[in-house]
Amino acid sequence: MQEECPFGAWPSPITPAMLTQSQVGLSFPSIDSGRVYWCEQRPLENGRTTLMCREPDGTETELTPGGFNMRTRVHEYGGKPYLAAGDLVIVVEFATQLLWQVAPGQPPRVLTANKERRYADFLLDAPRRRLIAVEEDHGQASDQPANRLVSLSLDDPEDRRVLFADSDFVAAPTLSPDGRSLAWLAWDHPSMPWDSTRLLVAELDGAGAAASPVVIAGGEETAIVQPGWDRRGKLLFIADESGFWLPRRWDGSQTTAIVAPERDFAGPLWQLGSRWWSELDDGRLAMSFAEDGYWRLAILDPESSTFERIETAATDISDVSSEGQAILFRAAFDDRPAEIVRRHADGRLETIKSAGQPPVSADWISRPRPILFATETGMQGHAFYYGPQNLHARAPTGELPPMIVRIHGGPTSQTRAVLTSTYQFWTTRGFAILDVNYRGSSGFGRSFRNALRGQWGIADVEDCLSAAAAVAAMGLADPERLAIAGGSAGGFTTLAALTFQRQLGQKAEVFKAGASYYGVADLEALARDTHKFESRYLDQLVGPYPARQDLYVARSPIHHVNDLRAPTIFFQGADDKVVPRNQAEAMVAALRAKSIPTTCHIFPGEGHGFRRAATIETAVSEEYSFYMQVFGIEGGAPRTTLKLDGEAPSTDA
Repeated sequence: MQEECPFGAWPSPITPAMLTQSQVGLSFPSIDSGRVYWCEQRPLENGRTTLMCREPDGTETELTPGGFNMRTRVHEYGGKPYLAAGDLVIVVEFATQLLWQVAPGQPPRVLTANKERRYADFLLDAPRRRLIAVEEDHGQASDQPANRLVSLSLDDPEDRRVLFADSDFVAAPTLSPDGRSLAWLAWDHPSMPWDSTRLLVAELDGAGAAASPVVIAGGEETAIVQPGWDRRGKLLFIADESGFWLPRRWDGSQTTAIVAPERDFAGPLWQLGSRWWSELDDGRLAMSFAEDGYWRLAILDPESSTFERIETAATDISDVSSEGQAILFRAAFDDRPAEIVRRHADGRLETIKSAGQPPVSADWISRPRPILFATETGMQGHAFYYGPQNLHARAPTGELPPMIVRIHGGPTSQTRAVLTSTYQFWTTRGFAILDVNYRGSSGFGRSFRNALRGQWGIADVEDCLSAAAAVAAMGLADPERLAIAGGSAGGFTTLAALTFQRQLGQKAEVFKAGASYYGVADLEALARDTHKFESRYLDQLVGPYPARQDLYVARSPIHHVNDLRAPTIFFQGADDKVVPRNQAEAMVAALRAKSIPTTCHIFPGEGHGFRRAATIETAVSEEYSFYMQVFGIEGGAPRTTLKLDGEAPSTDA
């Protein structure tokens, strides 16, 4: 029997501790010699990442020793931090960024000595007894590290050779089956890898050097991802010159398109080592592709153009690899935690590893409902709505739920229709969640992605306002109790929406409260202080800096605090190198000077994105208490006493 209780105060079986205790993070699965490998992030072990291996007989082994934290910091966002090839397993240790060779029952062996050099995107050049990798060198006098393609001897830690260093960035080295040719991606400021990249190929000489590389694809307004050689020595890659990321093939003299549906078969290259396709032993391609906000699995025959959808229960497919006819991938679902899944040759699906148990049984789970809305330019916007769901509580007749509009980061990224325990924390308490793919999001083609160019802080904010209004008009949320929250770039959109909503045609505040997780408040500070990978990102999103300083000032919430009237809470990592803590502190100080309810929690030991269980639990508890205070909702748990006025600019804990 359901008890009548106000939305927001419903008794929930999901505690903050359950958000981290019941699940681990799973990423970068791969398969080699019948062994399945994956990265496992463990919130209860201070967020460390370890490397797991499942043998063909089903035995599961942790390859990195206890306490070892595996993560690369190339581009700060990192990527796949290991290489598994035969009996060789190489990993990156986070604290030192050194490379180590690991094996079960044996002490790890260090392969590099220079802690100023970071590595990612490894491949094995077995005949030459070396690794080829992307290197990011922080040991030089320049304020920006050098990015190079290098070789590293497996036998001599001092034997390092530069293969290519003539661009600002390199990625995705791939060696031809005969070992004679090397291909890789390169791009230069101010482009990001989803704007313009070049695909280069070079013959390797007798010493293994990349002789006279030539550009065979890409260039201005074409972004290429994941080049790889097929078994016949042809180079496959994904390019978006047609408007969607579609497969193409180079035969040594010319490039041709592989016929496929007009969908994105890849996403933005935020993390090195990301994979969207893999060749089966008969030449067909296992591929993930985007469709209406979901990511599906298919097998594409490049010769016949036969396109076969593979039906699974997953709503999100990523990290595709294969061996023989077996396909390995990370599968995420809207009703259970993510899994590492192997599809056998006969079509049977085998769960290799589950991220854990769902926080509640299936009948408690709020599943995403696709929402379409019109944008200011006539494009179709996309969102997922999660309604309140509780078996033991119901709201009084006529009451509408408070709603949190969630903004994904990037901004060149997208929200996924997958089970998020944090969202269930809210929906079981009587909150609705609206997760928005605003203009600029990936997964909907290049035109939709490019619609944010020069419009960051405008188009994204407009879409969040439009999406919230559309859902409220459908009777799915209380228009007087709308909040907005996001992290990183989503934190900027959150602060911009709270600050500029009246300037964008709203007669009154649509969003009555907000939560910023390591969000950008000062675009100028971001342009000056951020790391190399994103140091020119804003040239595309806002305008060239400092030439268009006027735009940076006009769109930075920190310069327009007088227009911000809604209570706002801030969460920040003390060690954040992407968005420094001083931006949150400056914003909080300005709000307090106006006596606007606000508070800020800065977490020591956390960077850009929270990994520790205690941090995650504290943040969600405080955000919940904040909304309950602001919206005047009585009861509910957990409630934390938050003093929203008159305290110091930040609280370190």
